[in-house]
Amino acid sequence: MNATSSSRPKVAARAAPGPGATTRDKRRRARQQHAKTARDTEIEVVEHRVEDPWPDPARDPLLAPQRVPVAFNRRVDLLEVERAHKRITEAEYCTGRLVQAVFERAMGQVGGGGWNAGDKVDAALKHELTVIYALDTAEKVQGLVQRIERAVGTVGTRFLRQVLVGRVSFAQYAAQRGKGGDRGTSQVAGHFRFLLEDLSEAWAARGVAAGEGALTEDGRGTDRRRETAIRGHQELAGEGEEFDAAGTQVPVGKGFRLANDAGAVDRWRPAAKRKQLEREAVDKPALGSR
Repeated sequence: MNATSSSRPKVAARAAPGPGATTRDKRRRARQQHAKTARDTEIEVVEHRVEDPWPDPARDPLLAPQRVPVAFNRRVDLLEVERAHKRITEAEYCTGRLVQAVFERAMGQVGGGGWNAGDKVDAALKHELTVIYALDTAEKVQGLVQRIERAVGTVGTRFLRQVLVGRVSFAQYAAQRGKGGDRGTSQVAGHFRFLLEDLSEAWAARGVAAGEGALTEDGRGTDRRRETAIRGHQELAGEGEEFDAAGTQVPVGKGFRLANDAGAVDRWRPAAKRKQLEREAVDKPALGSR
């Protein structure tokens, strides 16, 4: 047996997953990976020189302003362009990033790049995106896609998928539907911002990972309205506390039990009802009078 044939079983043995590779191990490895989105693939850093925003105060102001080197991204994706031109709000930008991550995960992409947590927004997004990319079943990912469809519909979801992960520009999308030109592109761009606004309001800009059944292990549903219903209970009265019939706390000795007030003489009455009883007492003649 030659060296090549003898090494094949060893290579196959190393490639095959070990018996201890469980679903928990796969989840752990997925959580260790950083989220990678379209923004990571749309980066082309170039150097440029701009006027120094913080000039030296000791420098002669009559001289020409100094220029300092800066690095910026030459290629930015759609969401970055929209936010840079103040066409969408910060909440809509965050929602778009999360929707983009859901679509990419549904396409089978896993994180492998780095998410630069330069500020609080990116730090929060990094957590949400990492949770999304850690989803290990198609059922959970599909649950998030269905949540997007409930907010903007099937057609709106298909449109967002094409422009966010399909690399289809507004002009290309308008041309595909026979609405080429500036007017058609403007209509498509307005439709995109309208859908992001609806999604941002539906999700309250909190991200899909917070309190969602698709991301929890207790089998809860993905409808936030059912999961976050406020449920309360009446607190028991403390020692020495007394309340009237309206539930208002009163000084000790002023409270009473309903069982001891069968005639409702001392029971609290609303002002409108009390005035009505006073009018009835005035209008109704007393018994035995003529």
